[in-house]
Amino acid sequence: MYIPVKRTLSDRHDDNVMLDVFLAFQFIGGIGNIAMLLTAIFSRRVIRHSTWLNFCVTWVIFSISYTLLFFAGQQRSSLQTAYPLCLTQASLIYGAPVLYVICTIVCPWIAQVALSARALILFKIHKPSPYQTLLLLIVPYILWFSAVIAALVSGVKFPETVSRNFDDGGLYCEITTGIPGRIVAVLVGIALVLAFTLEIMLGVTLRKNWAAFEGHHSKLPMSMIIRVAVFVGVSVLAFSTVFVFLSRQFSVSNVVLSLLPFFSFVTFATQKDLLSVWTFRPHP
Repeated sequence: MYIPVKRTLSDRHDDNVMLDVFLAFQFIGGIGNIAMLLTAIFSRRVIRHSTWLNFCVTWVIFSISYTLLFFAGQQRSSLQTAYPLCLTQASLIYGAPVLYVICTIVCPWIAQVALSARALILFKIHKPSPYQTLLLLIVPYILWFSAVIAALVSGVKFPETVSRNFDDGGLYCEITTGIPGRIVAVLVGIALVLAFTLEIMLGVTLRKNWAAFEGHHSKLPMSMIIRVAVFVGVSVLAFSTVFVFLSRQFSVSNVVLSLLPFFSFVTFATQKDLLSVWTFRPHP
């Protein structure tokens, strides 16, 4: 059972500021990804691969998971959250890192890009098979569902461990047994090792074939270079979230978590075709 701890006015003010910042970045990222998803679905001027659409869905799920208490009207409550709601949010939160790491880094943006880059170097058009695309779309959700179920089982078995940590501002619910966190950390760690391995392989391939690549494409767009650089930064942030479940330093981790959906939106919302649709301008 949660025992209230006496907090000063300064502590409560800092908690409110952290909560506002946390929610602002989560909502900007979530709503922004919904806007990109709907634009790609309904606008004929914006053509995106299904894995990119999956990318947007992933961040929407991520943002909803961390703002579930807000939608339930209990985000600013000083009382402990009801067990069913708290368990639901905690389970979704422990599954979120597995979903976004695998769905946004390993599957579309590493495996898909690596295959496309190889085809580009060989001056061929790479078209993934329907089975390959289906695999890239389904596997992340299977692993996400597995992580959610594992957290649910732990929370049901040890209900006293499911609660909001008000000493850390009570931003969201968690399960304090440590079991779901360790499972998630292992899954995310394996996925990130695989992702970085594929990134290195892609870099080596491009380096060996740079002369042919540069001759075929005289100049890389600066916007592409910037987006790749930002994406690498997001990958580094993703790597740091492994320690959310291994360390108790949540004050730093919460800032990182709130920035992830925001950065993913900013990275891809600057593409010219999306901007032209949103500003009602002719396609460049």
